[in-house]
Amino acid sequence: MKKTEFVKELSKRTGFTKSECEKILETFREIVQDTLCNGENVFIKGFLTFEVKNRKSRMGYNPITGKHEQFESVKTVNCKVGKTLKNAVKNF
Repeated sequence: MKKTEFVKELSKRTGFTKSECEKILETFREIVQDTLCNGENVFIKGFLTFEVKNRKSRMGYNPITGKHEQFESVKTVNCKVGKTLKNAVKNF
């Protein structure tokens, strides 16, 4: 499902306009982003957990250059699926 399809379905289920639903979705994204940038996790029980993980520096292979090189440590976002959502998909 693409963003436009999601917004359309959200609008249909809630009765809000598409522009209101787009604003809600954009606000949700901003809140998650701001929270993660402040070093906090976002935990929505039974649904999703967003957290920042530090990936250590490592030796890796670059297929473009064909050489092994050192990759620096980076921060990345990890998203875990909650138990309720996991069970809903499993039993589908």
